[in-house]
Amino acid sequence: MDTIIFFVIGGVMLYILYKIWPRRDDSNNIADEIDDMSVRLVKGLDDFQSINLYLKQINDIELNMIGNNLQKKGERILLYLQKHRQCLPEARQFVEYYQDRTAALLRQCVTLEQTGIDSEEAKKVVEQTKEVLRDFSTAYDVQLAKIMDTQLIDMAAELSVARQVLENDGIEKGANTLPKYKEESKNETENSKTEKESTSWITPKAVGGAVLAVLGVVGIYKLLNNSQNGNKKKRKES
Repeated sequence: MDTIIFFVIGGVMLYILYKIWPRRDDSNNIADEIDDMSVRLVKGLDDFQSINLYLKQINDIELNMIGNNLQKKGERILLYLQKHRQCLPEARQFVEYYQDRTAALLRQCVTLEQTGIDSEEAKKVVEQTKEVLRDFSTAYDVQLAKIMDTQLIDMAAELSVARQVLENDGIEKGANTLPKYKEESKNETENSKTEKESTSWITPKAVGGAVLAVLGVVGIYKLLNNSQNGNKKKRKES
């Protein structure tokens, strides 16, 4: 009996603990994820503006060209991310490393130029910076492809569903059925072509020839008519 009471009390205690134990709020987790993505996007945009600022201060023409090339690619990525924020997790490497390091390296180059350090070691570091940033250009392309993978997967899934719907409606793949407006346009084109062909002979030269032919026939008719009238007159007089 005591054992049964013990288990009952233990069960009640577990139930009470279950009810009062703090649970994870999924809505808060979603909000945290959204905030994290927003922070990531803001950081990317801030680094982009910083890179623009450093490029305006760099005198090295080659380094400036390399940096501007990176900015063109970075701008495309950031514009895409602003419209498709769900892809921000895939852009973490781009935002938190590549753009961050690009800004840092260019800032250091600006410092070297402004301090007037012209030693062989400084020149070597600048050349190494150029090499790394050239490779960053390839890395930007890889990052864009990685970011786009999610969009491509979604498009492939949508196309698969669309194909299934078409098959359910009895429409075979590659059916060459023209939309109605295209058929009407095609018929109008053919009719117009036939009309052009039927009237293509009507030219100024052809019209002039036809007029001369009519005048000639009229003239011959009048001559014949006059000749007949003259013969009749002679017969009456005789």
